[in-house]
Amino acid sequence: MSVSQSSNLPYSVSDSAKTFDTVEMDLDAARAFLPLKPGWCHGDQTLEDAATLIALAQLKKDGNILEIGTSAGEGAAALLYGCREGSGTLTGIDLAEQVYYDKSHKVGDVVPEALPEMQARYTIFSGVASEHVLTMDMKFDLVHIDAAHSHPWATFDMLSAMTQVNDGAIFAFHDANYTAALSQAAYYLSRIMSGQGRFIGNHFAFVYKKEMGAELVEAILDILDLPWQTSLPPENLVALHAALSRAFPDVEVMRIMSKLLEKNAEYLANAHIHEALNKGLWQRELERRRLLAERKDS
Repeated sequence: MSVSQSSNLPYSVSDSAKTFDTVEMDLDAARAFLPLKPGWCHGDQTLEDAATLIALAQLKKDGNILEIGTSAGEGAAALLYGCREGSGTLTGIDLAEQVYYDKSHKVGDVVPEALPEMQARYTIFSGVASEHVLTMDMKFDLVHIDAAHSHPWATFDMLSAMTQVNDGAIFAFHDANYTAALSQAAYYLSRIMSGQGRFIGNHFAFVYKKEMGAELVEAILDILDLPWQTSLPPENLVALHAALSRAFPDVEVMRIMSKLLEKNAEYLANAHIHEALNKGLWQRELERRRLLAERKDS
């Protein structure tokens, strides 16, 4: 059963449908996977999230997968579960070293507990940002981005990974439908790039092709033009600038970097205004979550 590009249903891939555009709905794999997670893990991964990641991993089950933003490792475990019938590997990157809601566990700890037989195929780099990928001697076939949610981090993470992917690699962004305060990085990106990819559950995904060229660059510039929700550290920008020529011609590298520097300077010049606005938005978001929790309990 094929589905349209606008479908918001979770997928897994059957033996007869192994392309990005032709998939079949099959939640059985996700239902089998979810009970494997340890009891201490209480992230927000849904059945739909797991089904989507398993499906995408099945497409690249013999390739190299990169995950930027790992936390406990729920997404990582789902990706590896999708590779269990192949020889694929997974590399994870996370700025933190411990799980944010349980400091007794290291990032990625779900993987060895849920899938001990897959642990040898998993490498996790903790305490490093996404530009760490620029130092890797490896090309990736699937990139899952689920790190900092404030714009423009999803775009920065994508640009970093683009320097290390094979032609035809899939990029997938979690929380593409998430609009909570200061957390619209993937939402913005997915709306600008909707013509290049598809929504799969709460993910937006597209296939990276070198021939996308100018069309991709224009989309990136449009995304970066949207109001920023945070600034980028100078060292991150320096590292990215040094590597972008692996993915884009020099003239396009200059356009992208000029836009990054311009918008970063604009944000920093008005940092006090942004901080006050962001504080107010976040307080409203916390109140919204409190009310939702009360309704759920009642």
